Amino acid sequence: MEEILKDHRDLILGFNKFLPKGYEILLLDEGEDGFGNASKYLKKIQDRFENKDHVYKSFLNILLKYKNNGVTLYDTYHEVATLFEGHRDLVRDFTKFLPSVHLRGKYT
Repeated sequence: MEEILKDHRDLILGFNKFLPKGYEILLLDEGEDGFGNASKYLKKIQDRFENKDHVYKSFLNILLKYKNNGVTLYDTYHEVATLFEGHRDLVRDFTKFLPSVHLRGKYT
C-alpha cells in the first residue's frame, strides 16, 4: 500500500487513520532529511520500550556491530527482527533505512 500511495502524501495521511496505532506509514516532513525520520524512528523505539531500556540499547548495539564489525545486512536485519518480534511495524520501518530498494522488498 505504501508503494502505491508514495507520491500522495494526503492519501497516506488519510490511510493512516485506519491503521492501528504504531502501524502508520512514516512520512518525512516536507523539507526534512532522512536524519529527521531516523530520529522519529528512534523515538518510536524508545517510547515503545520505555520500561525495557535494554531493548533500545540492544538495537543500538546491533547497528554498531553492523557499522564497525562488518556484520552483513542480512544478519543485521534478522537480529533486529528477532529483537522486535511482535512489533512488525518497527521491523517494517527499519527496512526503510536499508540501502537498497531491492533489499527492502526482500525483508518486508
